[in-house]
Amino acid sequence: MGRPAGASAELAALLDSAWVRDLETNPVVRLREGLDVERLPALGYEAAEERAAFSRRQLDRAFAIDAAALSADERVTLETLVWQAEMAVEGHRYFWLRSVLTPYSSVLRSYSQVFPLLPPAGDGP
Repeated sequence: MGRPAGASAELAALLDSAWVRDLETNPVVRLREGLDVERLPALGYEAAEERAAFSRRQLDRAFAIDAAALSADERVTLETLVWQAEMAVEGHRYFWLRSVLTPYSSVLRSYSQVFPLLPPAGDGP
């Protein structure tokens, strides 16, 4: 079976770029895929800006895809990707209002499996 053509190929390329980014930046995904985890993602404003910029680029690419030329399953996939990217872009506006650590949920909870795999930080300050 060959590579998909047209809108399907554009969607596949868009999904590939999202997957590669997850593999590069998400330690939980790396762990699940059996890859080495060497660092945790940055939680600062600059990193959040970069993530939002990536999501904006994904949205631009997604909106350029002719959804009518996609299968029903592909349209659902495209709509899901658009929703996730829009949430990331919109959420960035509220960066300073977010709390990473709360009593109910925390990004660190999902990283508990990752911490033992990180290389030692050195001898300290």
